[in-house]
Amino acid sequence: MIARTRLVLAAVVLAAVLGCSKSSSGGSGACRAEPAPASGPGDVSNLFPLAPGDAWVYQLVPADGSSSVPGDIARRHRRWVAGTRQVGAREAAVVLERDADDPAAEQAGSLLAVTPGGVVSIGTSSELPGVGEVTVLRFPVTVGASYEVASCSRVDLGLDVDDDGQPDAFDVRETVQVGGFEDVTVPAGRFAQAVRVLTRVEVTAYASGGGQGSASVAETDWLASGVGLVKSSIDDGSGMPPTVIDLAGYTVGGASRGLGEAHVLFSESGSQSSRCPALAAAAGKILGSFWNANLASPPLRAVMMSLDGGTLSDVTAIERVLGVPAVAFDGTRFLLAVADLNTGSTAVYGRRFDTSGAGLDAAAGFPIVDAATLGGGSLGDVAAAGASGGGFQVVLVQSTSTAYQALWGVHVAGDGTVSAPRLLYEGEFIRFPAIAAGPGGSLVAWEESSFAWTPVLGSSPAIRALRLGPDGAPLDAAPIDVSSPLDAGQTLPAVASDGAGWLVAWQASLGHHDPFFDTPFADLAGARIDASGALRDGPATAHGFTISGSDHGARTGAAVAFDGTRYLAAFQLSSPYGSPDYGWGGIRAFALGADARPEIPPSGFGLDVTGAPLEGHVLDCPILLSPDDGPPVIVWRDQTWQGPGAPPPDVSLRAARLAW
Repeated sequence: MIARTRLVLAAVVLAAVLGCSKSSSGGSGACRAEPAPASGPGDVSNLFPLAPGDAWVYQLVPADGSSSVPGDIARRHRRWVAGTRQVGAREAAVVLERDADDPAAEQAGSLLAVTPGGVVSIGTSSELPGVGEVTVLRFPVTVGASYEVASCSRVDLGLDVDDDGQPDAFDVRETVQVGGFEDVTVPAGRFAQAVRVLTRVEVTAYASGGGQGSASVAETDWLASGVGLVKSSIDDGSGMPPTVIDLAGYTVGGASRGLGEAHVLFSESGSQSSRCPALAAAAGKILGSFWNANLASPPLRAVMMSLDGGTLSDVTAIERVLGVPAVAFDGTRFLLAVADLNTGSTAVYGRRFDTSGAGLDAAAGFPIVDAATLGGGSLGDVAAAGASGGGFQVVLVQSTSTAYQALWGVHVAGDGTVSAPRLLYEGEFIRFPAIAAGPGGSLVAWEESSFAWTPVLGSSPAIRALRLGPDGAPLDAAPIDVSSPLDAGQTLPAVASDGAGWLVAWQASLGHHDPFFDTPFADLAGARIDASGALRDGPATAHGFTISGSDHGARTGAAVAFDGTRYLAAFQLSSPYGSPDYGWGGIRAFALGADARPEIPPSGFGLDVTGAPLEGHVLDCPILLSPDDGPPVIVWRDQTWQGPGAPPPDVSLRAARLAW
């Protein structure tokens, strides 16, 4: 933060001290600043990278542990080096910052120059009258070093803390102390041996009516080599908890880490679906498919999108087929599979595509399985994944007139050859299967409830899983109980593999509640399963472990992936009031450690991927993708929402890289 911000914070506190006493004139004193040493080693640790194009995104960490941020405070802000400017003998970097989620927001700026003796803030950036330069940090950076930056006596800062229309007089003293080196973990990652620097601004205000008061603002910054500011804590002296700002992502010297810049993959007007899109990524591209619930033509859409933004082409999905799709990639080609509602959900069709989006099968697709072959009933809730032995593994739910449902599996070879369907499991109310390839085959997880369901009492759903071999044959004699029946509810499992086992994540009500209405909140739960089928985070009655949960909002729409080193998890954070205007909501993500517990950031609400939704928008459907050509990508849906009976919304898919 720049010095002006510290002064304003101090003035806010002083206004409460001085009340509204009247004054007639400001100060006429002067300021002096200690210049940076004329010589020194310079920024040998690159604590202040200031090349044009360098950029950082920071997120505000609520002091009370909630996700709530007052509506007039930007939840995320972006800082970037816009260029350079010659100021006398100095070449200064032009550093700008603004609300990261509002491109029209007013920009603030400063001029910073790196000299052999220190980093200096130049010109009006100092905000101290008569001071051309203020030394932000001296070189060399030595633990225990303490020095005065500037001091002022009875000066006019253009501030009116007693609100009488006249500027007041101020004494100001700014000091810097180098505290030491510490390891810091923030949403952008872990940073070893970041230097901790305390800057303190002490202000005394004098009102002409006789009132006076003092305030002190302390800002603790952590600076990492090659990155810059990674964390900041500002204590305004009011007695309230400090404001903490963490680094969420950055690009320095052309290399990016943490959260990358968000971009639009796809957008259209008048499209609506209560179900999230199906996506798969490969070779710098994403094949996405979604059902247009408005029954527009075509009712089943498919688009090929660039991982770095933009729609490359519209793809003919499967002609005349309507339903909720599944999409998978097997390392060479994509498969789109869907249970066709036009046939009364009695058939599942598929179509393969190459990485350019060209169809490898007829536009009408090919039948994967029909209900008659399985003994009747209807088919639905299709999931698909690239099979470990090549081709694809498709799973689907069969509903019959009996009191049971069945989970079936079908292997589709890379050339489109369809194997005979296999009965995987017969149970009660089965829905939302999810599948991921892994060691020796794949793992399918699902939600299962009793048919003794009522809208009031629910149905005590359980989360179960089953390992499948390379050919799709079940490897377990009975399902793995991941989480036993839970009265408060659990649903929507997601699955990913690290090559040695799997992580299953799902939303579950584990005891957190809306503090106003005492209704249960959904938390994000997880459990690991090893290659032998053993539940590593059991027993099932423990309902896994909590990835994220609190009394400050619901976690819905679980998503998981593996980035080659660690698991990632994401979710939608929902307001208990259903209103994005309250400052809640948006998409959050975590990097998980070796034990699959949150590691980056280690606690709280995770990486703030999207910021708060704009008024009239809903952000949902987080999807994590692990492409074969770079860091993972997080995708989410942005829909306009104007209430019941309003026209169909505008819909876009947005994405950002996650490079931890």
